Amino acid sequence: MKDLPDFMVDATNVYRTDNYIVKQDLYLDYDINKQDFLYSKDTFYLRNRQIDKLYEMIFAGRKDLNGKRIPSKSHQRKYIK
Repeated sequence: MKDLPDFMVDATNVYRTDNYIVKQDLYLDYDINKQDFLYSKDTFYLRNRQIDKLYEMIFAGRKDLNGKRIPSKSHQRKYIK
């Protein structure tokens, strides 16, 4: 695939829910007490036929086609229609 769809660009993890394809960007950081923590910036792309087709082509070899979320201590969300 020549051009990656937006949900793949710089993604750490991509998974699919009933209504969205989610791009998860994970970051490792530490607080003032030098405690490491993982946080996530998630972008939710509303599913439609076109985006589902791209997703299914890219992840055709996955054992669990929908994938799953990587747990993180905190997250922020952004929704794309």
